[in-house]
Amino acid sequence: MLKITVLTDNLPHPSDARLVPEHGLSMFIEGDNWRLLYDMGLSGTFLHNAEILGTDLSQATMAIVSHGHRDHSGGLPFLLQRYPHLRVYLSKAIIGSRFFTSRHAGKRDLSTDAECLTRHAGQLDLLDDSRWLHPGLALVRCHTRHFPSPVGNCFLTVSRKEEEEQSDTFDHELSLAIVTDSGLVVVSACSHCGALNIIDACRKFTGEERLAAFIGGLHFVDCRQTPDETARFAQTWNRLYPDALLYTGHCTSDRAKTELARHIGPLHFFHTGGRILL
Repeated sequence: MLKITVLTDNLPHPSDARLVPEHGLSMFIEGDNWRLLYDMGLSGTFLHNAEILGTDLSQATMAIVSHGHRDHSGGLPFLLQRYPHLRVYLSKAIIGSRFFTSRHAGKRDLSTDAECLTRHAGQLDLLDDSRWLHPGLALVRCHTRHFPSPVGNCFLTVSRKEEEEQSDTFDHELSLAIVTDSGLVVVSACSHCGALNIIDACRKFTGEERLAAFIGGLHFVDCRQTPDETARFAQTWNRLYPDALLYTGHCTSDRAKTELARHIGPLHFFHTGGRILL
């Protein structure tokens, strides 16, 4: 059985006010012979929520930073301070890079804490491509672009060392591919490369063609293109994966959720403190 506990998400828990939501994502994922932390949210809030939920993070055998944005890596210094021997996997492309958004007023820095990465370099395992972490468990970098990437990526840029600031291609994004008896379970934080592209990459890398479930944000932000973007995604999803489960949250806007629910069923929305059993 696969068990996923959402430690932090944009949405609050519907009834437990002790759990603190934030604009970020953190999931504790438990397989048969492994446990891992996928992202740490914007701050140390995930540690507080884990205690409330009775989730023992000391049982984690590894941690993963899905990509270089702070709402997924902001809690990394708190994690490494609490668990100084935990191994952390992340893309090599995050090192020396600065990430920005211009979606709201002005330009904001979204970068992962560079000082933290330097201070804890000995705990980091830097990946430049996909890798098996455990039998049936892989981290996958998406190379394919057969399907559109999210429109919301247009607000996101990257600056690397001496290079000029440019549109982010998200070569630093890593998704989880988990092979189960029912097929492939794909976990992605924001799906900046496009959820359908990420699924393709995970199927190709693992050799498992069947998709059992996709869990993650879709980065369908609230903008004028949202209805068309979600309709196109839903049409392709229903054609390719009619029997697969879809769980989404975080950067999938409320407007996008409403539009998706019109076309895809059943559709599941996760929240802070939620649990998914597969």
